[in-house]
Amino acid sequence: MGELFNEVNQHAREIEISYCGELKFPLPSYHIPYYYIGSFKFKWGLKPEIVEKKCKYCNKNFIPIWDLSSMTDSIEKNYPQIKSLNEVDFCSQHALGNDLPWSHNHRSQCKITIPKEKMIQFIRELTDLIGFIPPSSFKEDLTYLNYLNKNEFNKAIILLNNMPPYKKSYYSPYGYKEVFGSWLKALIAAGILEKDSQQMIFGTKVLANDGHECLSLGEKTIDDWLYSNMIPHEKEPIYPGGYLRADWKVSKFFIEYWGLKGQEDYDKKILIKREIAKEYGIPLIEIYPKDLPNLETKLKILKT
Repeated sequence: MGELFNEVNQHAREIEISYCGELKFPLPSYHIPYYYIGSFKFKWGLKPEIVEKKCKYCNKNFIPIWDLSSMTDSIEKNYPQIKSLNEVDFCSQHALGNDLPWSHNHRSQCKITIPKEKMIQFIRELTDLIGFIPPSSFKEDLTYLNYLNKNEFNKAIILLNNMPPYKKSYYSPYGYKEVFGSWLKALIAAGILEKDSQQMIFGTKVLANDGHECLSLGEKTIDDWLYSNMIPHEKEPIYPGGYLRADWKVSKFFIEYWGLKGQEDYDKKILIKREIAKEYGIPLIEIYPKDLPNLETKLKILKT
């Protein structure tokens, strides 16, 4: 990074970049290293190109290389399908789905402005768009959108800009938690989950579409995928040795959903299960939360 900056800086005064909107003027050469490095540091081999676009949400003009340059890290994480900031179709206020009707007012002066029925409709639309149950962090971490194509991704960003967050913050006087009591209750109100779903200490106890009992929304997503693809599956098969269970067995494969990876005791159990599977020659399919949007690719071997 430092070497690239120094190289660009050495040649900066030899370069002029013209604004390609209605007004035309040269970009001061001493800005070039900062805009180049800051805007494209996560994808190499690109020339610093200045273009003007209209935000798909607010329809206002913006220049990605300037407007989004401070958001490079967030863009890199949440827009993995693009190669430059110029491919982002939203201005900085709306690029991450964070616009709110009360965002420019102090929270104490705001009232609930989105009807409960509309909040329910948003959940249904988001679920239909992504194809699985959205997490409660649906506005804070957009990595669950990474497998959508660009058109679907843009629709999701527009939808998120209209949705309240999960819970209130300094600028958000309310969210789904304040209105419904919890994300689970909001999903039940939207008809996404059954009324007998239960909130557990480490997740959500819920029935899959085939009647299998799942201990998290992630497990339900996987079980429903197996069921919808007519793949026979056994829930909670026992590993050789008789005291640990996998999440599913499909033919010779054991499938594990590591939904709590990162917790010390849970990680130890992961290692033990991997060793048992290796010792007995059991092909183990490991699924993480980031894989849920792309189960078709992750589990395609089960269709062969």
